[in-house]
Amino acid sequence: MGQGIVAPQLPELLHGSETLAMDSGLSAVVLYLGIFLASFPFGKASDRGRVHWLLTGGLLAYACTLLAFTLQPDRTALFLIRFFEGVSISAVFVAADYLLGKLSPPDQRGKWLSFYGVALSIGLLLGPLLSLGWHQWISASFAGPLIIVAGLAALSAILSGVSVRVPAAIFGELTQAGRKISLRGNFGPLSAGISYGAMEASLVAVLPVIALQTFHVKPELCLIFVILSAAISSLPWGISSDRFGPEKVVKVLLGVLAIAPLALFVFSRGTGTSTGLQGMPLALLSSLVFGLIAGGLYPVGFSWLLAQVDDSRYGEASGAFTRYYGLGSIIGPGAAGWLTQTQGYSGLLLFLSVLGFFTWGGLQLPGLLLRRRRH
Repeated sequence: MGQGIVAPQLPELLHGSETLAMDSGLSAVVLYLGIFLASFPFGKASDRGRVHWLLTGGLLAYACTLLAFTLQPDRTALFLIRFFEGVSISAVFVAADYLLGKLSPPDQRGKWLSFYGVALSIGLLLGPLLSLGWHQWISASFAGPLIIVAGLAALSAILSGVSVRVPAAIFGELTQAGRKISLRGNFGPLSAGISYGAMEASLVAVLPVIALQTFHVKPELCLIFVILSAAISSLPWGISSDRFGPEKVVKVLLGVLAIAPLALFVFSRGTGTSTGLQGMPLALLSSLVFGLIAGGLYPVGFSWLLAQVDDSRYGEASGAFTRYYGLGSIIGPGAAGWLTQTQGYSGLLLFLSVLGFFTWGGLQLPGLLLRRRRH
């Protein structure tokens, strides 16, 4: 909910900036840098049985960062707050992923991880709705919604601290066996994490600016449609992963990510007999397509990674997936922000299409090399 409130307000918080799209992208880079740096030690802490404290502390820290936004920080302070917001989000993500990985049956893991994806989408959806309702009926200030969500985060932390106890049986014996979880050895699932992070972060950072400057619609409206589409598509993607295997589903998702932005570009430009989609119709179509793809990358990619590691290393796996999600999230907003600053909506489409072609091509490369060796 917090990100769903903060993201649409970034243009207002950075209203004095002459390079709004770029600064909005950089603020997201700082957020995900915090996620990237914190994910590895948090994953190790989970494997050592500290996941309970990680979840409680992360929720409390996140509540504090939301309250800090109500102080109307300047540009430098805003970037600092976003960094600590990323650290707190990393703690919650790693702890939640770890627990879901441990508690879900292997043959239903995609489905249960997609339920978590739906829960995330619901939270992201409620954030803009709360913000819009508050602005419409109570006050133009967005401090109220932030205080409400900070209170909910603190309440969740308190409930976790006093009532939630993780069964000791879910912790395997700590082992150093096996190779380090790296991009080289686990390119498939981790490429899904990179793509998901880059796509989500670039949309959160840049789509509100495009909504205002290109589509001329409320930023919250675009984010709501992205989130709705992601929530609706997440469960079917997860069930498909359990039935057909996560590898096949990830390849489909990345292929769609490569091609769909090109189709949207054609729709926006039109043909010789039409002027193409513009304004509200293009905004809604783009948001629905982006959400459809994003809804599957997290649950299917993480399910694929868990299938490749021993259950005593789920914390490390969670930290690795979050780390590469954070890496993609660092790259995405800066690149998408720069392209959007120079090329507008077409720049965002170019970034997403290149991202899809690069990661999809990386998944095809081992098979092509193997066929070449056989011949």
